[in-house]
Amino acid sequence: MCLITPMLRSANVNIGLASAMIGKFFITTAMSIVILYTGELFPTLLRNTAYGIASMTARIGSAISPFIIFAGETMNLSIPFYVTGCLSVLSTFLIIWLPETKVTGLPNTVEEALELEIYRTKFSVRKLSASFRRKSEATTIDTAA
Repeated sequence: MCLITPMLRSANVNIGLASAMIGKFFITTAMSIVILYTGELFPTLLRNTAYGIASMTARIGSAISPFIIFAGETMNLSIPFYVTGCLSVLSTFLIIWLPETKVTGLPNTVEEALELEIYRTKFSVRKLSASFRRKSEATTIDTAA
């Protein structure tokens, strides 16, 4: 919606405004889903780190957004819409390559979910959490001794 807003705005201001509001609604909804998805995607040992990274990238985006709006005000009113639209499309294509969604559809049964283990990558979240668990257990044993 953000990508087509400048074209719609040149045809009719009200339709362009409605398109911009719909696009912003979808972006806000996606940000809310990112918070929920981050909690479900990572195991307990990595969840706080993942939340921190997601929060940090959101803060960086919040810090950059006034500059994008300023570029739109000074150069071309379409720049903020093109930047947000392109970033939304890019993030959509990047999410396809997550290990949980790569190469296969979502499972419908527990058996199908267990079969997904063959598609896990070399550096999957479970392997990383297992290595962190081993390191923390080794640290706990060293401090206890």
